[in-house]
Amino acid sequence: MRVGDLSPDGHTLAITTARGDVGKPDILLMDMARGTLTPLTSEKSGFARWSPDGTRIAFNGERSGILDIYSKVVGSSSLGEVVLALKEAINLNDWSPDGKYILYSSQSPTTARDVWAVPLEGPDRKPFPVVQTPAEERGGRFSPDGKWMGYSSNETGREEIFVRPFPGPGPALRVSTEGGRLLFWRRDGKELYYLREDQLMAVPVNGAAKGTLEIGMPQSLFKTRGIVVQETDGRRVLVLAPLGEVATPPVTVIVNWADEQK
Repeated sequence: MRVGDLSPDGHTLAITTARGDVGKPDILLMDMARGTLTPLTSEKSGFARWSPDGTRIAFNGERSGILDIYSKVVGSSSLGEVVLALKEAINLNDWSPDGKYILYSSQSPTTARDVWAVPLEGPDRKPFPVVQTPAEERGGRFSPDGKWMGYSSNETGREEIFVRPFPGPGPALRVSTEGGRLLFWRRDGKELYYLREDQLMAVPVNGAAKGTLEIGMPQSLFKTRGIVVQETDGRRVLVLAPLGEVATPPVTVIVNWADEQK
């Protein structure tokens, strides 16, 4: 299992997984109430992201031999339509809260991996760079209000989490302090989460005047060895991990607890 994305209504989880002898990755839709799985794609696929209204899913596919971005209506039998196809492989990152942009990352021979955005509306759907430096930038995720974009970059010498205004311009604000990857935002925009090695970290984020952010200190929430997906209530998370890494939690018995309260 690689990664997952929960639908806006919380009823369906899109899972990118590798199945079969060759480990060919594809995308499955899991009914969260019944646990049933329905294939979304029948081709070699990558990341998947839900549209804000929950009617469509954008995903990576390799129909042309390299990763392109496609979109299809949930429940449709069609293969889906091309959102963006370039001469180089592109990795889907996120779909904006207003439904107007898709973030992706691509490799450049001069500036390494960068984060770009492609407009989904209007006559000019030309992609434009959001973060383009000599460092490696990837994993772009929109804030819930769409005004900010979090991403990871190795500009300090190791992978760290940063935030920039979207679509810009504006300076990058460093969020993590000791490394970070695979970020996502709390649904009210007041916290940002990321993985630091085996720790899920949380950082308070407060929108301030004049288009700036106040960023607090990272705090460790718990250890995890899987991919973390936030629930729609913003108070819980799902942890997607291979079955071989799921251990039965220890049972702790507290005795004489009533006496301690006296």
